[in-house]
Amino acid sequence: MNLPLEFRQAVRRGLLIAVSAVALFTSDESALAQSVDIPILTWTQRSDWINVVSSINPATGLPYGADPTGAADSTVAIQAALTEAARGYNSDRTVYLPAGTYKISNTLNWQGTNTPWTYGASSVTLVGCGRNTVLRWYGTSGLPMFWTKGATRTRYIGLAWDGRGIASCAYEASSSISYEGRILHQNESFRNFTVPGTYVTGETIPAAGIVGGLSIENNTPDAEVMIWNCLFQNCTNGLIVGYEEYNNYQWEIRDCEFETCGTGILCNDGKTIILNDHFQGSTVTDISTGAGLDQTVKRCTSVGSKAFFTVGFGGSDTPQMVEDCWVDSWTGTGGAIVIGSRGPVCLTDVKLTNPPNTNPPIVCNNSPSCPLELVVSNVYCPTITNLINPGPASTTTTIPLGSRLGDITSLSSPSITFLQTTWPADSTHILDVTKAPYNAAGNGTTDDSAAIQHAINDAKTANNGSIVYLPSLTNYNTFLVKSTLAAGGSNYTIQGSGLNSGVTWGGATSGSGAVVINNANPQNVALEQFVIHAPATVTEVLETSTGASNATYDGLYCYGIGAYNQDGLGLVLSNLAAGSQVYADHLDSPLTVSDSGPAEILCNFALQGRLIVNGATHPKTGFFGILDFQGGTATNDSSHWDVEVDDNQDLVIGHYYEEQGYNHLQVNRGAATGTTPGRVTIEGVKQNFETTGNTGIQINNYLGRVMYGPTAFVNSFGLPVTQTGTNAVDLILAFDTLGGAAPALSITSACRLIETADIISSSPVTYPTPIMPTGAAASIAAGLDHQRQLGWEDLKMRYGIENTVTNPSAEADAVNPSPNSIIGYNPAGWTVSNSVLTGGGARNATVVNGASPFGAGAQSILYLDTTGSTLGSRLQLSQNTAALASGEGAVMTFDFQLNPLTSLNDDVWFRVFAGASTSMSVHLTANSTNGALSAVVGGITKSLTTLSLSKWYRLRAVIQPPNSGGSAHVQLYLYQWTSSGPSSVALYNSGVIDGMSAPGSSGFTSVLFNLVGPGENTSINLDNLTLVAGDPLLD
Repeated sequence: MNLPLEFRQAVRRGLLIAVSAVALFTSDESALAQSVDIPILTWTQRSDWINVVSSINPATGLPYGADPTGAADSTVAIQAALTEAARGYNSDRTVYLPAGTYKISNTLNWQGTNTPWTYGASSVTLVGCGRNTVLRWYGTSGLPMFWTKGATRTRYIGLAWDGRGIASCAYEASSSISYEGRILHQNESFRNFTVPGTYVTGETIPAAGIVGGLSIENNTPDAEVMIWNCLFQNCTNGLIVGYEEYNNYQWEIRDCEFETCGTGILCNDGKTIILNDHFQGSTVTDISTGAGLDQTVKRCTSVGSKAFFTVGFGGSDTPQMVEDCWVDSWTGTGGAIVIGSRGPVCLTDVKLTNPPNTNPPIVCNNSPSCPLELVVSNVYCPTITNLINPGPASTTTTIPLGSRLGDITSLSSPSITFLQTTWPADSTHILDVTKAPYNAAGNGTTDDSAAIQHAINDAKTANNGSIVYLPSLTNYNTFLVKSTLAAGGSNYTIQGSGLNSGVTWGGATSGSGAVVINNANPQNVALEQFVIHAPATVTEVLETSTGASNATYDGLYCYGIGAYNQDGLGLVLSNLAAGSQVYADHLDSPLTVSDSGPAEILCNFALQGRLIVNGATHPKTGFFGILDFQGGTATNDSSHWDVEVDDNQDLVIGHYYEEQGYNHLQVNRGAATGTTPGRVTIEGVKQNFETTGNTGIQINNYLGRVMYGPTAFVNSFGLPVTQTGTNAVDLILAFDTLGGAAPALSITSACRLIETADIISSSPVTYPTPIMPTGAAASIAAGLDHQRQLGWEDLKMRYGIENTVTNPSAEADAVNPSPNSIIGYNPAGWTVSNSVLTGGGARNATVVNGASPFGAGAQSILYLDTTGSTLGSRLQLSQNTAALASGEGAVMTFDFQLNPLTSLNDDVWFRVFAGASTSMSVHLTANSTNGALSAVVGGITKSLTTLSLSKWYRLRAVIQPPNSGGSAHVQLYLYQWTSSGPSSVALYNSGVIDGMSAPGSSGFTSVLFNLVGPGENTSINLDNLTLVAGDPLLD
């Protein structure tokens, strides 16, 4: 039930709300009033589903009889279906609510009923039709609509919960039976939960759409909870994580919308990763967390809330991370980001616009006895110079901007939403392997290899989006497979109904035949929602490719025989070629990525198993990263590591949780040759090792950079770190909390240690002196760039949002000390043609100090010709951008300043090319008095507006897709920086300029600045150059 890869790439416009295209930093009323809804879902009913309307209830012999018209009360009917699905030995484990409105008058619940099944309702699913399946409360005020008790590995999909201002919450998790984990809420809406809960004696529970971690009867925690693509509207709290119970960790809240709630997300006693969410009109705050809780907030937007991120007052030291977030028009006068803890708190790529006053938007509200470590990089508010109120005791560490910008903060508006309002229809071609002509036995003893392979072959031949379906089986049986299943092919899915849909391997346990599923050269092939049981020596899924390919994995469990398989092989991605893409939404498996450097591999939520990256045969021209990781080894010896990076490979992890571990991270030079450095960059919330004999970080002759931070190392002893070899390596331990003592280091002179903004947590809390040798800040900035790249890949692969220009602001480049007399110092990633020194001047495009005030940087590119000579060739500055499809439009943005010169004669064209064709072109001219912007309109070159010298402008061009040809046009918006900040209304927004005159077969491929001729006596600063596909201005 995951989005196909090509759907994510092609239909990203359904994920964003169209916004006003006039104002650069303002939010209009339509943006503030916007409201979206979850998608409509359509289903083909499976053989193991219980339809609450029409399926036969075995207890009565009659249909369950729920009423989808909303006239009759459906509580008893739905509860009967839930109870039947929760019986442990039952094969029907999915409860289906067809489209309609269901009247609910008493709390529904899910828990085990039969004696052998003492651990609650495991691996069950409740599914509806998105916004067309509404559950509406008509019961007693203050009660929850649904209570789950020990229901682990469960899924809730496509349900619209309406509390009607009477129910306290839609979903309440409280269990004394067992730990609940791997819970999925997807495509659900939660509306009108505003009445405090009265269902606990002597206690009042805050109202919320979802309440997790409630302590009623000696509860166990709820962890590894996925809340994806959900809407929370008009709730006192959108959701509460760990209200009373600790260890509610790894809640991933992604692609969600929070509208007009009090608090969007209340992290009372839990650890969360909050990704790609939009908040609007929160009357208390968007995100609230306690002082001792680690939270990661990335790529979020907020409009019109009282505050964005609030950390409670307290002495605990835990890292908090806010990255690539845009906060607009907050209403609280006390700040948009308020921090009451020690930290470290890291704010990177945070844009704050339209404040309610001139007070600092970032407020340090910690106790004087608990000094705060605050880290900022590329934090920007266009109208406020003093961004931080340091409070009574804080230290701010500023890290310079690297060679990348934040992606969300590079877009045109903070009013975008990530909630997907459309969804692909379910396939109508369900190939159930237990039905004719396949007739798999599913009894755990008969070899079902041939039957399942038959269905896979039929799906390949049909090439029509078929689903090879593995239903859940009675008595916990699985499908026995003794021969490798040959997947590959194109346009189909192998799908189960969750952890009760299982394949058990009965074939070879070693050698080339020890593979359960061979997914060779897949083209839009997905494996989702089933488990494979195999010995640790067996590869459960092997993916290879000889050319471009794509595959997705979601809810794939690679377990052992009757146990977890943390040290097994699990999923192996091997020798993936250039053009191969792999996306894993939820992966419960060990993972090996071998010799797949040219491929693009992105994992969202990866759990349960060690991670290995190796291979030295292919170039590292692709990407591999994990957004949210919780895995590691279960074996305590020197050959097993939670994460092992060999052969100088690269790895980036955006959020890592590990506890009760052993040897943690090993990076090795291995078989790598050459001088290409490696990059290992990890942010986390908790890393814990069992004994003093384990090693936290081991570096064996690795060349490059290893950055670990921010994270919390919670050992009672110093973090053990060893490094050997002669290759130069930067070891960065930055923005970390260190449990009991300073790191226990054993390193050579080849290792450059970098530490800053760390805290040692043992009593008394201490703040180590930073270790920042020359170049340390730039190395940390490069590590943050690696995290930015992870964010870019997430937005690119899942939404089609992509900035195709590299090094847009030249912040990491060396500065030319004398641009009029020295050539070179060119911006990395750009091509500068025809530079020369002659006539007492320079013709060059070079990096200089001084940056556009439209961003937070300190450097820009100076496009200069002071030679006065017409000899030679005209100056060109160009870049071959990442190629887009011909059907993709893009938004080009760049900042410029026309500088005064004696006999100034700027005459410069800026163009965006699609192959050999110009798809967008504007002309900048100037004399000693003023300048002008001109372009071709209706086939005639026209002056559009007059420009002032020594003033910064931002030009934004919305370029239609090249394949739209004769109908294509370019919409221009121009903004000037004034004494009070950016102009609120564009100087030129009254029309369009000409685009491509005929349809093009190529997407955008390059950008170019060039003089009309040499010796034009030109001086223009350029900054923040981006070409973004997926910007909301395109909609």
